[in-house]
Parts: sequence; C-alpha cells; structure tokens
Amino acid sequence: MTASVLGLVVTMAAGLALGWRPGGGLGALAAAMALLLWFRFALLWVGILVGLKAKGPEVVTAAQILVWPISLLSTVFIDPATMPHWLGVVAAWNPISATATAVRDLFGSPAIATAWPSEHALVLALVFPAIITAALAPIAARTYRSLSY
Repeated sequence: MTASVLGLVVTMAAGLALGWRPGGGLGALAAAMALLLWFRFALLWVGILVGLKAKGPEVVTAAQILVWPISLLSTVFIDPATMPHWLGVVAAWNPISATATAVRDLFGSPAIATAWPSEHALVLALVFPAIITAALAPIAARTYRSLSY
C-alpha cells in the first residue's frame, strides 16, 4: 500500500506542476485521496488473486490488458449520454466511474448528474471497493493457503 500512496503523491505532484488545482480545500483533498486509495486497495485483491491463480506470466499480461476495456467503459473519459443507452448504463455503473465522479465532486468539478449512479457516486465509491474486497480477499487468502511449495 505504501507504493500506492507514493504513486498517488507523485501523480498529484505532476498534476500540480502542470497547473491542476484541486478545489474544495484540504478536507476534500484528503477525502479524495482516501477514496482513491480505498479503490486501489480493492483492486490489489484482484491483482493478488490473479497472480495466485496464474499459471504463468502470460496470464498476468492478459489480465493486465483487460484493464483497458474496463477503464474505457467508464465515465472517466466519455460522458455516458454520448454512448448508446445500454453502454451508458454499463459505464455509469462501473466502479471506476463511481470513484472518478466522487473525486471530481470532492475537487469541485462535479459531473452533470444524469443517472442514479452519478448522483450517488460517493456512496458507490465507498460500497464498490468494500464489495470487491469482501468478495476477493477471502478467496485470495484461501488460495494462498492452499498453495503447495
């Protein structure tokens, strides 16, 4: 998790150097960082489980490639209103979208709330990682215990 904090600090420092200025004050900044790290913590369990189940490095590489479509099927880059309806629904309910929208709201750059997920992004940004962690951490721990050396 230390690497995640360091990566976030470096990314934010680069943003500041390029002219990004977060709005909302120090409390909002701390809350946004906590949300991003909470989501990262949940995704670490995904990575741990994939790494434990992988039969070789090519499986891990294939899993990493899957990150691109998942992130592109979110509201991070594109407004879901410009997508076909079914795709907009998928993007709106993507956990990445919830975290990105909540962070934007905290930084004073709210997205236009057009659907229930964007109107309740903060709640979903807390709940989605909790669900991912609750589902995958026990499986990863059981998989680790069952490894034979």
